[in-house]
Amino acid sequence: MSFVPIRRAARSVITLAALLSGAGCVCQQEDCASVESLRVTIPLSVSELEGGRLVVCRNDACFAGALAVADIDWSDPSHPERDVEVEALEGEADGSGGSGGSATCLLSRADERFSLLFEWYARRQADVQPGDVLRVAIEAADGSQLFLRDAKVTSVDENYANGEECDDTPCRSAALRG
Repeated sequence: MSFVPIRRAARSVITLAALLSGAGCVCQQEDCASVESLRVTIPLSVSELEGGRLVVCRNDACFAGALAVADIDWSDPSHPERDVEVEALEGEADGSGGSGGSATCLLSRADERFSLLFEWYARRQADVQPGDVLRVAIEAADGSQLFLRDAKVTSVDENYANGEECDDTPCRSAALRG
């Protein structure tokens, strides 16, 4: 009998109508990380860095950590980067340094040169904005300044990780070189 093809056609029309109306829209739940980052090349030797202190700041909120690089086997190609642990300075109770975010630092070495990637992760997407200043400083064990670079955010990229129809606000990022 001809009832089966009619039922299939009716189901196809209903499915197509539901998809076109948005009723069949399923949003993915990709994580959104809004981040400002600064990558710098550091013209210092292992002996100059050893025992020093790394200070990274986003605007007036700073994080610091000790540099212990002499005992690292930098020739191991499976570990080209090393985390440098940094903690908030003069921070709020949440440990964010009053920045409303958190910081990570990766130190890498190639051809006798070091580079550092400082990333500041915002708790709110709107906190990543033009005018922010990221700063990387390295102090010697005696407190003298060995290295200082800063960069100002001039533009922000926006990305809807799950599509504009699914995300209310975009992820925001700014990548700088100093």
